[in-house]
Amino acid sequence: MRRIIERFEDHVKEKRIAGALCLVQKDGKELFRGEIGYRDVAQTQPLKGNEIFRLASMTKPITAVAVLIAVERGLLDLDEPIGKYTDGFYHGGVGKMQDGAPVFEQTAREITLRDILSHSSGLGQGEIGNWQFLHKKTPENLKENVVAWQGAFLDFAPGAIHTAYGGVVPFELAARAVEKATDTPYDEFLRKEIFTPLGMKDTGYRLKGQDVPRLAEMFQASADGGIEYVDFGLRGFDSYAEGYTGGSAGLFSTLDDYAKFADMLLTGKGILSKGSLKQIATAHHKDENFAQCWGLGVRVILRQTEYQPLPIGTFGWSGAYGTHFWCEPSTGVSAVLMLNKSDCGGSDSPFSAEFERLVQEELRKDHD
Repeated sequence: MRRIIERFEDHVKEKRIAGALCLVQKDGKELFRGEIGYRDVAQTQPLKGNEIFRLASMTKPITAVAVLIAVERGLLDLDEPIGKYTDGFYHGGVGKMQDGAPVFEQTAREITLRDILSHSSGLGQGEIGNWQFLHKKTPENLKENVVAWQGAFLDFAPGAIHTAYGGVVPFELAARAVEKATDTPYDEFLRKEIFTPLGMKDTGYRLKGQDVPRLAEMFQASADGGIEYVDFGLRGFDSYAEGYTGGSAGLFSTLDDYAKFADMLLTGKGILSKGSLKQIATAHHKDENFAQCWGLGVRVILRQTEYQPLPIGTFGWSGAYGTHFWCEPSTGVSAVLMLNKSDCGGSDSPFSAEFERLVQEELRKDHD
C-alpha cells in the first residue's frame, strides 16, 4: 500500500496537512500502517505513531456502544422516552422559524434513545436546532446540558423518515442516560467498561501532563494556501470546556486505541453481543434513494457508487477534524485515519474519501 504513503506525503509537501496516521486491519491483524508527516505545523517533529488526536464525532460510536452495554444489562431501553433516564427531559414540540426565531408549530411524541443514536430525534438537527445552540451557554457537564435543552423546539418529529445529522446535542442526552442508569460518571463508565477491557490506555477526555507533548497540533488552511496552527488549548472539542465528558465529541485517542475499538465492532470482544453489533450496523429509516443511512452511532453503506467505494454493509464514521474509520463485516477489514485539521470538512473531508478509495484499490489488487 505504498501508494497511500506517497499520496499523503504529497499532501504534507504541498502543506495541505501537517501529517497523518493510518492503519488497516483484517480480522484484527495489521495489513498496513502509515506514519506520514509531522505532529506540528512547523514540521519539526515527525509522527511516530503514538500521537494523541481529538476524535470529535468519532466519540459518537463509543457513546452508542456505552448505551448498548447498558441496554444489555436491562438498565436502558432503546424505545422508552429519553426523559425516563435523563432528569425528566421533554421537548417543546416541532418548531418553525418565524421572524428570525423558532416558534411552536406542532406536537410530537417524546424522543427515544433509538431516535438519538440513529440521528432521527429532531433535536438540534437543523436550522431551529442551530439557532437554539447559538443562543445557549456552553454547559459545564452533561446534566447541565440536558437541562439547558429542556423544552427546546425540534427540527422535525422524532422517528420521521427524514433524518439529519445531530452534531452536538442529541448524543449528550444518550451519555447522560448512561450516567444516570449506571450511577457512574460517564467518563468512568467508558474507562471501566470499554477502554480498560480493550486496552485503550490513551483514550479519555483529559490529558495527563506527561501526555501533552504527544498531542498532535490542530491546524487549518492559511491565507497563503498553506496551513497554520490553531490553539485549542487542552479542549477535546472547540465548543466544549476543557475536560467536558461529551457524548457527541470531546474524546482524545490514538491510532492504535481506536483501531482496537473498530476491531471490537466487528467481533464484540466480550464488550457487546452479536445482537447489539447487528443493531449498530443495521440501517435505520432505510431509503433506497440514498447510498448510505444511519445505523446506531454510525453511517451504514447501502450501495457502492462512483464516489463511495466501500462494500455494502460497511459502517463507520468521521470526526470534524479529519479522523475517520470504517468496518467491513463482509471482509473483516477495519481501517482508521488520524489527522486534526479544523476545517477539513468532517465526514466530507477529501482526505478521508481519498483514503477510502486508495485502501479499496489496494485490497482489490491484493485479492486479484
